[in-house]
Amino acid sequence: MMKLFIDIETATLYKPEEFETKNKALYDIWVERVAKEEEPVGFYWSKWPIYAEYSQVTCVSIWVETDEGLRVHSVYQAEGVTEYDLLFKLKELLDHQKFVWAKMVGHNILWFDIPFLVKRYIVNGLTLPKLLRVWTMKPWEVNVDDTLKMWKSTGVMGAWLELIARLLGIGEVKSIMNGSEASSYFHEWKYEDIKNYCEEDVRVVHQIYNKMVELWVNG
Repeated sequence: MMKLFIDIETATLYKPEEFETKNKALYDIWVERVAKEEEPVGFYWSKWPIYAEYSQVTCVSIWVETDEGLRVHSVYQAEGVTEYDLLFKLKELLDHQKFVWAKMVGHNILWFDIPFLVKRYIVNGLTLPKLLRVWTMKPWEVNVDDTLKMWKSTGVMGAWLELIARLLGIGEVKSIMNGSEASSYFHEWKYEDIKNYCEEDVRVVHQIYNKMVELWVNG
């Protein structure tokens, strides 16, 4: 079965200091319902990755594993390329006939990447790619392998991608930046750095997955 190794990068919708002036209605809900007793701007800067309602997709990188080898596809925001454009291109890619029955693989993809993408498609008024229409499926029908879930096994304790990579001897990870910097990189227009970082993440996920399958499933 063809496998699609997927990772996404996200950023705040607005620079935190511009949040209130850019979208007062959304800011008011953030203050009243989310930040509550916290300092709103600082809380937005620290917690934005959790809330797809207040963030945006800046890059999606996919490594396609086929019989002929690996191929990388990245769609990302850049000058003149909005989140809408990114998601539209991603839908065209994922809905290609050769991908619609593929297995998706990622780290924390079930909890983060897939639901984040689903929410941003809905916000942008776009129909979902077929691979992301998972809410009507039974758990065993969802064609996804999550390396975080694999690492947890039957337990509850997970681990960061970087930590698992080091433990498995996969080598240096995150040489360009780290996830907490993705938003600042985006608002500083460092689009290529974000793309390169995202592609590096997917490479590491691919290596972790293959090593775990080799030791756990095929061993």
